[in-house]
Amino acid sequence: MKTLIFRYAQLLLVALGFVIGNVAFASGGLYIGSGVSLDDFKVRYDKREDVNLFPSLSLKDLVFNQKNEGSDSPYSLNVFLGYRYKFDTRGLWLDFQFEYTLRSDGIEGRLTGIGELGDGQKIEDLLDEQWSFKTDRDQSAVIRVGHVMSVFGLFEFSPLVLGGWREIEVAFKRNFTVCGTKLVCGPGETGNPATETRSPVFKQWVMGVGVEKSIGRSTLLQLEARLTSEAEDEWKEQLNDVDTPTRLSADSYEVSLRLAIFF
Repeated sequence: MKTLIFRYAQLLLVALGFVIGNVAFASGGLYIGSGVSLDDFKVRYDKREDVNLFPSLSLKDLVFNQKNEGSDSPYSLNVFLGYRYKFDTRGLWLDFQFEYTLRSDGIEGRLTGIGELGDGQKIEDLLDEQWSFKTDRDQSAVIRVGHVMSVFGLFEFSPLVLGGWREIEVAFKRNFTVCGTKLVCGPGETGNPATETRSPVFKQWVMGVGVEKSIGRSTLLQLEARLTSEAEDEWKEQLNDVDTPTRLSADSYEVSLRLAIFF
C-alpha cells in the first residue's frame, strides 16, 4: 500500500513539472520560516544468523532470527527557506522549499536472540544487544502547490499538497558482548563489552497535505501532515563460520505548525 502511495507521489511531481513549463508566472516572493513538529519516528533493527553446522560451534542451523522496533514521538524544530510563484490563474501558487530539521530526542531499543545451543541453552539468555538511533542531519527539498479559496468572500485560506525528497544522516550504535571468536559466551564464560557505530544516510520520498492562512500582509500560518517512505541500510557481520545479514530501517509521519514570513 505504501509503495503504491509513493508511486502516485512521483507521478504528482512529474505533473507539477509539466504545469510549471506551460503556465506563465505572474509574481512571486522569497520567504523564510520556522515551525514545530510532532513526529512518530519508527526504527527497525533486525538480523538473522545461519551456521553451516560446524561441530566446533555446536549450534543449530538457525541461531536466531529477531526483529526489534523502537518508536518515539519527539518534538522537532524545523527552519525553511523558499520561493513562491503565483500563476496567472487566479489563486494558484507554487513553492520551492528547502528545509532543515533539528530533533529533540533519539530512539533506543534492545535486541535479544531466539534459538538454542547444542546443549539446550537458550540464546536469549546469552545474546543481548542494546542499540540507539539518533539523527545527526535531517534536510529536505519539497514542492508545495496550493490554491487560495474564499468562504462567502469573508474567510480566505489555501489547501495544499506537497511532495519531495529527504535525506537523514543518522548515528547508530550497538553495545554487545564478545567471547573471542565465538558467537555467544558459553556457561561460566565472561565476555568483553564491545561497541559498534554506523553513520548511514537514509533517502526518502516525502508527501503530504496541509492548509495555510494569511495572518497579515506578509505572514502565513501553516498546518501540515507529512508521510515519508521507508529507507534502509543493510550490511553483513561475519564471525568465524557465522554470516549475519543485518538491516536497519526507518520511516515516519509528522504533524507540524509553521509560520512563514515573506520579504
